[in-house]
Amino acid sequence: MLQAFLDRTREKGYLQGIRVHKFHIEKQLFLLAYALETDTLKLIMIGSHENYYRSLTKYHNE
Repeated sequence: MLQAFLDRTREKGYLQGIRVHKFHIEKQLFLLAYALETDTLKLIMIGSHENYYRSLTKYHNE
């Protein structure tokens, strides 16, 4: 089960190395961004789908 989670969408371009898991909570789509760093799962951001990638890019570039 963990491997299926880790094999989720891999982002490209500015967000290379970041993976995103999509899931629903009461009909609302949420996204969870994370990265793998030598045996560590680094949680980066969680939020609703609206403007998610714009916010993630802004956060990642800071």
